[in-house]
Amino acid sequence: MDRGFLEARRRSPGGAVALAVLALLGLVTGVLIAGRGTEGILDEFAVDGTVFGVTIATLALSLEDLLLTAEPQRRGAPEIAVANVIGSVVFSVTVSSAGPSPFESDRRHGQRLEALLAG
Repeated sequence: MDRGFLEARRRSPGGAVALAVLALLGLVTGVLIAGRGTEGILDEFAVDGTVFGVTIATLALSLEDLLLTAEPQRRGAPEIAVANVIGSVVFSVTVSSAGPSPFESDRRHGQRLEALLAG
């Protein structure tokens, strides 16, 4: 196993919490930017959201999953790669069999759940 990988993961508890908070802020910021960018693409090219989600977003997520599986294997931690594949499959099966997404349009009121939660 790559010793540098293990050494890089050692942090003080305070440093780990600070890094987790920073990562969460970065994640939220990235989601907001990506959401606005996606809305711009959908509006600019008059693409249906479902078509975009099925093609572009799925391609991006598949590429991310491939990299998250290949890197641990390359660094000598195959158990992480296997766990990633199993976790991805379980998540995909669970989500796709759970029924309609909670973010789909509310059929009674014609509003999105996001709008209802925001205000």
